[in-house]
Amino acid sequence: MGQQCDRKTQQQIAQTISDDVSNTKVKVSYNGKTDSVTLADLGIKVDANAIAQEAVNAKRQDNVFARYAFWNKQDVTPNIDVKTASSSTLDQKLSTNSQQPTDAKLQMSQDGTTIEVVEAQEGNGADPTAVASEAVKAVESLGSYQPKEVAVQIKNIDPAITTDDANAAKTTLDKLMQQNPGVYIGSERFAAFTPAMILSAAHIDTDTKSSLPEGQSRNGNVVFDAAALQKIYDEQIKPNLKSTKEDREVIVNNSDKEIKVIKEGHDGVTLDNGADSNIGTQAIAAFSANKGNVEVSGKLDPMKVKKTKRHVVVDLSDHKVYAYENDKLIKSMSMSAGQGNDFTTGKCQASGDLCTPEGDFEVWLKYDSQDMSGTLTLSNGQKEKWDVKDVGFVNYFSKTGCAIHRIATGTSFSDAQIAAMAKNTSHGCVGIGWDVAEWFYNWCVMGTSVHVQE
Repeated sequence: MGQQCDRKTQQQIAQTISDDVSNTKVKVSYNGKTDSVTLADLGIKVDANAIAQEAVNAKRQDNVFARYAFWNKQDVTPNIDVKTASSSTLDQKLSTNSQQPTDAKLQMSQDGTTIEVVEAQEGNGADPTAVASEAVKAVESLGSYQPKEVAVQIKNIDPAITTDDANAAKTTLDKLMQQNPGVYIGSERFAAFTPAMILSAAHIDTDTKSSLPEGQSRNGNVVFDAAALQKIYDEQIKPNLKSTKEDREVIVNNSDKEIKVIKEGHDGVTLDNGADSNIGTQAIAAFSANKGNVEVSGKLDPMKVKKTKRHVVVDLSDHKVYAYENDKLIKSMSMSAGQGNDFTTGKCQASGDLCTPEGDFEVWLKYDSQDMSGTLTLSNGQKEKWDVKDVGFVNYFSKTGCAIHRIATGTSFSDAQIAAMAKNTSHGCVGIGWDVAEWFYNWCVMGTSVHVQE
């Protein structure tokens, strides 16, 4: 800032800067009103300690001769970002009635799995940047420059953090999440840093060249905080670590997609004494390099995953619904299919009306009870209408509205009675007995594979 700092302590340098920030006032005017404001009034924070530290560290990397050569000087030129200035004090003092801009920000998606951008909103009113710039000139001169009066202008006010800034930060964090960030023993990850965890320990800093306080690091315009990450580990991760493993148990469908978790399970983790005391510092160093691995020493007994595969076969010529676990038949049920399917062959009639469709599906919607009504125009122009109350245990598998459900009879109708009926009665759905429908509903979880064949 043009001031000699030799023979001054870091504390003295910081105090000089702080005093000048507090005492420097800029005269402002608008519509005949005048007043004065400081950088603090405008909401601009100047890290005097960081600037002083930078000054104290100047020349320390030079060789011994250059370090102590008094005629060899090194300038420290800190950057004070005027874009962070707020117009609220100008509104109070000059009655400019500004509409404050809204900074863009990052937040978790509603399902908690991804990071999304909340767009910035432009403001309107007193422009604080010209006032802030004049104050910064005076502060940077440490008293040698007298600030001039600033006539406040009314204009659109840009947010300090734009939508582009937030999108850039999201890109940085998305790339980081691709690295599976977490805590590892060797090549095995035993704890994850979720998007929500990382987001809560990070903020957007548009001044990518500014100095950071100890315990923070930067990746692009995203700044990570070590203390926040350590707190997250200590409070959200460490209490859940167990020394003895428990295997994970899941239900999958024919595509090997998990459709239900029976037991989450966990690794067996035993950390060496004090191995996780510096997780936060290790994490910000990794994150700033776009790496996810935070390695600690200890022993890991990885959990295994026990999979149970479930799938359903609807056979239109056998008039059966077959339930399989791990390719083993565990239950068969009689069924009544669509009226358009030939009862002997299962084939859909040429018109395509009122058929149970063939193919491979997944259960995508379930109701324990549903009133069903509708009108369907058949290929011959006739109207088919229905209105049935309290159809029980509904499992939709086709997006055209076909489901496996308790047969839509007004009173109880059993599996044996459906078999004895020996005909197709539905508009395309698969009706099963009242005595088996609830079991099937509970067993056939969302996402279960359904194969319909002739």
